[in-house]
Amino acid sequence: LGVNVLALFHHDDREATAQALDELGEGETSELRLVRLRHREGSWRWVEVLAVNLTGEAGIAGTVVNCRDVTERVAAEKLLLDTGAQQSAVAQLGREALSASDVPSILTSTAALVRSTLEAGSCQILRLDRTTITAAYEAPHGSAFPVAEEDLPSQAVVAACLDADDPIQFADLRPD
Repeated sequence: LGVNVLALFHHDDREATAQALDELGEGETSELRLVRLRHREGSWRWVEVLAVNLTGEAGIAGTVVNCRDVTERVAAEKLLLDTGAQQSAVAQLGREALSASDVPSILTSTAALVRSTLEAGSCQILRLDRTTITAAYEAPHGSAFPVAEEDLPSQAVVAACLDADDPIQFADLRPD
C-alpha cells in the first residue's frame, strides 16, 4: 500500500524479478522463483515467489503474488552442501597423503585443496618452530603474501602450543 514492492527485493534479484513480472501475460502463472526479500526488521529472508496475472479478473485487476519464507530450508541446504564439500576435501587429502611420497607434495596439495574448498584466492601453510614462522607452501604457487609481525602469535605462545601439541589459530592474515 503505497510501497514499491520491488524495492523490498535484494538488488541482485530485483531486475530479474521485475522482468519476469513484466513478461507475465494475462491469466499466466509465473515459475516458482527463489529470491531475497527485506524483512521489516532489516534482515534478508529467502522466499519462494509465485505470481499470477489476474488483470482481467473483475474485482482483482492486478497481479497476485504468493510468497513463502524458506530461509531455514535454504540455510539447511547450504549447511549440507558445505558439509559435503568439507567431507570431500578430507577424503581428497587422505588420497593425496596415500599417493604422495613426500611431505612437501602433500602440503602443496593441501594448500591447493583448502584454497579451492574455501573458494579463497590463495592459501598459505605456515611453518612454525620455536624461533620462526615462515610461509612454507602456498596455492597458487607464488601467491604468498607478507604477514605482519603483529598478526602472528608470540614465540612464547607458539612454543607453548608446540609443547602441549595444541592447535594454533590465526586470524585472517590476508592483506586488505
